[in-house]
Amino acid sequence: YSGQHQAAVQAGFQALRMLKMGQIPKRVMTTTMMPKFFATMCKLRRMSESDLSNRKTIEDSRVEFCGRVLVLSAIFACLCQMNDALAFLLIRHMRMSLKRGYTRTTPVAFMACAKFAAKAGRFAEAARLRKIALKVANRFDAPDVESITMCICHIAITPMFDQIGTKGQCLGEEFTKLVNIGI
Repeated sequence: YSGQHQAAVQAGFQALRMLKMGQIPKRVMTTTMMPKFFATMCKLRRMSESDLSNRKTIEDSRVEFCGRVLVLSAIFACLCQMNDALAFLLIRHMRMSLKRGYTRTTPVAFMACAKFAAKAGRFAEAARLRKIALKVANRFDAPDVESITMCICHIAITPMFDQIGTKGQCLGEEFTKLVNIGI
């Protein structure tokens, strides 16, 4: 299936180019993607939980469609381990959401950013972004997107807390409590 998944990612990139929602490179490379990746993660870190949770929503069908293309393309990028494309797509979604307004698929971008933060060892930031993702998800009636958001949480983020040493055990336990009560 890997070839089909890669073709789906490329089709997603082509659709994004046709939507003219920013420049989409022919080939995503770590060196060209990282500055925007770090800038986005820093911007999220500087913004308060309240500001991020309560940003405006947008009902522009073109932006909504773009968000869906970004999420679906990211899923296929994940399935065929195109990690640079995966990070590019989800950071692009987060940047679009911060600039234009939140759509039904924005919680997926937040949860992905929580995963990126956890992977970098920033567990408090990961927990904060996870909480924001769930708050934003509650603003929309989108069970399909909520399922994807929760999959990222339980498959990609929670195990990272389980793998850290004793120092992080308390934080991991607190994170687990939050998961269990649905925060």
